[in-house]
Amino acid sequence: MTQRRKHHVAFMILKGLGFTCAALASGCVNAGPNDAERGPSVITNVTIVAMDGSAPLEGKAVVIESGRIRKLIDARDVDEALGATVIDGRGGYLTPGLIDVHVHHRENIDYLNYVANGVTTVVGLGQGRSAEEFRQLRDKIAAGRFIGPRVYTTAQAIANQIKIDDPDVAREYVHRLNGEGYDLIKIYNNIPKDVFDAVVDESAKVGLCVFGHLPRNFPVEYSLSHGLDVVAHAEEFYFAYFGGPRDQELNAFDGSALPDISKAQAVIDLMAQNEVALIPNLIFSFTIMKFWEDEDATLADPELGYWHPSLRDDWRQANGARRTRIDKRMLRERIKYGFVHEFTRRAHEAGVLIATGTDAPVQGVIPGSSLHGEMRELIKTGFSFEEALAAATRSGGLLIAKYVDAQSRIGVIAPGYEADLVLVAENPLDDIRNMSRIEGVMVDGAWLERASLDRLRSELVGRYAK
Repeated sequence: MTQRRKHHVAFMILKGLGFTCAALASGCVNAGPNDAERGPSVITNVTIVAMDGSAPLEGKAVVIESGRIRKLIDARDVDEALGATVIDGRGGYLTPGLIDVHVHHRENIDYLNYVANGVTTVVGLGQGRSAEEFRQLRDKIAAGRFIGPRVYTTAQAIANQIKIDDPDVAREYVHRLNGEGYDLIKIYNNIPKDVFDAVVDESAKVGLCVFGHLPRNFPVEYSLSHGLDVVAHAEEFYFAYFGGPRDQELNAFDGSALPDISKAQAVIDLMAQNEVALIPNLIFSFTIMKFWEDEDATLADPELGYWHPSLRDDWRQANGARRTRIDKRMLRERIKYGFVHEFTRRAHEAGVLIATGTDAPVQGVIPGSSLHGEMRELIKTGFSFEEALAAATRSGGLLIAKYVDAQSRIGVIAPGYEADLVLVAENPLDDIRNMSRIEGVMVDGAWLERASLDRLRSELVGRYAK
């Protein structure tokens, strides 16, 4: 068993004055002084849902300076913060910003929409030809040039978006990504074992961690105990460990051979022992089935109106419901849907670190709003409302601090943490759906109230119409 990496030195995000944000040069929203409140500020008259294990704190205020939380005070003591911009929370609930640790980049995506949905941090897991563009976009985010979340990213996923069969070439690739300032390495399911070993070894040397799918050409137990840090998709265990049918095997599939979930405990225990984190991506299976059942209804989601029309067009063109053997595909999805929920529940009970990711913008998975869907899916596994919100805040922050950026402090409302905050009208611990009732969002200490977000998004719609 290889020595596990507990921490690593990663790219330090640069701080712009004011607003940390992101968008594309084509159709982006610029950050201007009227778009976000700048300078020291205090959010008062709120109940703080700190997500640090403590009970919600009523009648509180949060003092923010230089993009970080300085202190939590009683609302009646706000006069202490002289010279600060006072933001009245109007009795709402203040939570940490939401974190999506599995997204992909594509052209014509405006990252303002992530912020409008309360998502203040994203992690890119494989970008294809747009990898360099996304890395540059990440740096523009940090410099405060456009509105959007803080971004971490890798480049092309090994054995998928880039083919590497030589271990020496793999080592060179890891070195290149590290030198160019990427934040992590991603592997795919058909990576050769000697290439996997080289990637893990070289990544440890340069201080990067390894995310990805489960390799299927050598035992799952090997990858979990020899350096894979984070598994993306709970469904990977359905395919790699339980032999779920791939597309080319569907003709012979009749659904009679169900995975024996009790046998999953062995690999779950191995994950816990080796500190391998899990990004379940439950919304993916749910959306695939929904898209097949009613493509038009899925594409009529009002949230899609704030995204470039090409996203909807591409989804319609690539609709998996038009593939061959769709009856077999939907049977597999139904079985897999139940499996991934039960696997995630058992992994959570075993102490595996679980953080929310969506795989957006894959077919039907709307960037930003789909993270709320992922939290709802976690409720279906048996998570409490608090546990689901923790997966999208504290656990995401822990995952990033451990495997992406050791200097990061996000996912909790506490002094010294980044001022990434979401104000909602009702208590999300009473119903996770309340997290979508957003009254305002703060990213890196800059505040955007609901009216400003709505105005900026309306401008996007007008720009698309032209």
